[in-house]
Amino acid sequence: MKIDLSIPLEEGKIIQVCEVTWDAQAKIEKLWKSFGIGPWAVYYLTPPDLYDHYYRGVKVENAGFLCASAKSGGIHYEISQPLFGLEVRREFLEKKGPGLHHVKIYYKDIEKAKAFYKSSGIYVLEEGKFRDDHWVFFDTEREHNVIWEISNFGDGGEPARIYPGQ
Repeated sequence: MKIDLSIPLEEGKIIQVCEVTWDAQAKIEKLWKSFGIGPWAVYYLTPPDLYDHYYRGVKVENAGFLCASAKSGGIHYEISQPLFGLEVRREFLEKKGPGLHHVKIYYKDIEKAKAFYKSSGIYVLEEGKFRDDHWVFFDTEREHNVIWEISNFGDGGEPARIYPGQ
């Protein structure tokens, strides 16, 4: 089964909302059954496809997480679950439990966007690349009550599986 996750991309506009959980499978099943959100493309972001991964300024060689993404209107709804190693999703869940984690904005040029936000006093919390996608989480939770993320929405390739259907 193929899944179309294409959405309109407009520089500086929201493209995703994400919840974190300890059990992504249970969450996507519940969202499918309760609200008809799906189908879900499930990705396992692990090395070597996950690379240049930094958490609080320190390079992380051995961490991984799951991301399940479904198109809902003009944006993606994502469910993310830590798998192993130190990273922002695990920290969030350990401190707060499951819930809304981040809102993602599209930027084609990530380095230019990072420089802009840094000049505004907004600093990187976590950064990494998965295949052709480059994302950056900013340390905005105290000020904005949510983590803000930017991404170039690069090609993540084929998902590991699709729910429902595989």
